[in-house]
Amino acid sequence: MNRIEMKIVLLVADRLSAAEDSEEKTEMIEELSENLYQHYLDLTAAGVPEQEALGQAMDGLGDVEELLEYLKETQDAGPDSGSFQEQKDRQSGNFSNAAGEKIEDIVKRANSVARTAVENALDMARDVTVQIKERCPNDLGMFLSFPEGKGQRAEGPMVWQGEIRSLECRLTNGNIRVCMVPDGEAPVEIDGEADEIESVLKEDGTLVIRQGKTASSSFLFHRGMRRSDIELRLPSRMWEKIGIVTTNGDISVEEGISCRTMTLQSMNGDCELQAPVCEHMKVQLSNGDLGIHGMKGDLTASDTNGDIRVSGNFGICTLTSASGDVKLDGTGREIECSSNSGDIRIRMEELPAKLKAVSRAGDCDVRVPREKGFFLTYRVGCGDFHTDFPLHYRESKDKTREAVYQDGGECQIVLSAVSGDLHLHT
Repeated sequence: MNRIEMKIVLLVADRLSAAEDSEEKTEMIEELSENLYQHYLDLTAAGVPEQEALGQAMDGLGDVEELLEYLKETQDAGPDSGSFQEQKDRQSGNFSNAAGEKIEDIVKRANSVARTAVENALDMARDVTVQIKERCPNDLGMFLSFPEGKGQRAEGPMVWQGEIRSLECRLTNGNIRVCMVPDGEAPVEIDGEADEIESVLKEDGTLVIRQGKTASSSFLFHRGMRRSDIELRLPSRMWEKIGIVTTNGDISVEEGISCRTMTLQSMNGDCELQAPVCEHMKVQLSNGDLGIHGMKGDLTASDTNGDIRVSGNFGICTLTSASGDVKLDGTGREIECSSNSGDIRIRMEELPAKLKAVSRAGDCDVRVPREKGFFLTYRVGCGDFHTDFPLHYRESKDKTREAVYQDGGECQIVLSAVSGDLHLHT
């Protein structure tokens, strides 16, 4: 632990000194200090002097009264109420164990340092001077400029475009809905429970929208004690990058969005999109269903516990489900679908150049048009192969068989099922 890290630990420990020493308090100091230290590193990387960056970082701690009350409640509950982690999981509705090692005895080390050291550290923190200028009428939105123009913080329900080219939205506990405004010059609007939403415009043109304006509020969001659902209204135009991440919440995107790259991620929640136009989209879900309707572009999607349902005109489309069904309808150049314990259903309006479907514990049902020929390689374990195509079979090895429809053409189809049936129909 370096000098600045220790200072931050001391300052956080001092702010929480009213609470009794406990494992819960140690964990809280650890998490808050790490959050503030990362904020300090971001500020120094942006050119803010060390002591000013420390002061700004500590200003980001926020009101600790609710944290002190939280610690008091967990201590009053007594040992019979379960561990601190179990109590947090009950409140958030998420009973999964958080990963990572604990930093032991932080409070003991903090208390071993004289209070004068804390006071000296506080004296070194200086007030932040910011230049405020209005960016929209009627005080609907304000910008606070960071030193050397490294970024801008927006306070208010609207953010005027300026040099905004990309969007990054991160929510810990809450749903996010994205809808498009026909006016391509309209501002970005944030609606809903936006009191704890912070917006920062980075110098590369990325608008960052995140939950928790302070380290204290972020801690409460992570514990499920706070939740905010928001709606973003974006101007209809081509965006460079759009990234949306939620830990506990659903993601929904209405029709009209266009971007070069889009990344969506949710730990516990569903994801639904209507007619997105993206050069490439990547979706990662852990516990929830994915639905994409009428997409245009390349798609890579994975789901640990949930179903995947997509339709559209794809270039390259790769769908993977660990425990759920996969359903695809539309057209595409290269299609690959796999599921460990679920069925796969593919309906192609045109023959792709490559089509692959693999299921370990489920059926594969593939339908393609008859007008053109294709090459087929398939393998079944405990199931059967069914088709209404008049195939010409080739010599086979083991359980893998090869066949040709008509003259073969340019399409290659690969099907595999370990404990399920294979269906290939028109």
